[in-house]
Amino acid sequence: LTQPRILENEPIINEPLNISTQTLNFLKESMRMTVEEGTGKKLKQLANMEIFAKTGTCQTSHRSKRKLNKKYLEHAWFICYAQYKEYEPMILIILIENVGTAKFATRMAKNFFVEYCNLKNLLTQ
Repeated sequence: LTQPRILENEPIINEPLNISTQTLNFLKESMRMTVEEGTGKKLKQLANMEIFAKTGTCQTSHRSKRKLNKKYLEHAWFICYAQYKEYEPMILIILIENVGTAKFATRMAKNFFVEYCNLKNLLTQ
């Protein structure tokens, strides 16, 4: 478990996760299945990418207000651990306010990864 930091020169503080190997494997498999068959499946078509993800929404008000105004729609989020080819793995977190569904965050993640892969491929040519 890594403590979040804001500034690059702040120390990196890590602590062991106190969860069983069985639980850790379950979480990894669940996040892999999000990309293989679940709400992040648009990402599985990216070649040479290994992605473990979770998508979701966060309510900002009572669901009865959803149709009143866009400001009452849920926030969308996408979070993943990903690696392209042999490059350093990365963590990507996307939060989009008041869109109502996670598909927008997933689409943004896919667009990011397409551009990231294209950039990495250009750098190796």
